[in-house]
Amino acid sequence: YEIRLSLVGSEMCIRDRYKRDHELADLHLAAQTVNDLFPDYKKSIDIILKGHKIFFKNMFICNWVLFDNYMSWLFPILDEIETRKTKLQLPYYPRLYGFLSERLFTLYIYHQHLKVKEIPLLTLNESIKNPYKKILSPRAILARWGLLNWY
Repeated sequence: YEIRLSLVGSEMCIRDRYKRDHELADLHLAAQTVNDLFPDYKKSIDIILKGHKIFFKNMFICNWVLFDNYMSWLFPILDEIETRKTKLQLPYYPRLYGFLSERLFTLYIYHQHLKVKEIPLLTLNESIKNPYKKILSPRAILARWGLLNWY
């Protein structure tokens, strides 16, 4: 499985970093929800939250069976978190599930003992002069795949 791995940093565990950047109560709600729905994850949750590795960006490449299993696990948790969440803060609230799902993705990978392969992430930034911009632009990629009739 090809998945991007990022390190939080040795000075802060996942729980402390979440506390610094977000509302810790949301992370506790997510952990409690996983414990309620999937009690066999309890030990893994404790290990992950005290750990220093996390998979950011919610990006991964895998086969359909693994993808379906993960989604069947993830979305009931997120749905339950949404029903339990009482305090909603805009504009932060819509991003909450992305932040939590990064931690849940890390938990799932750890608990399922999945093999991970790190691959580089290419980011195209308009402010950086990029000689490959024309080659790698979304329009150029779609045209080369034959999904656009014009370039």
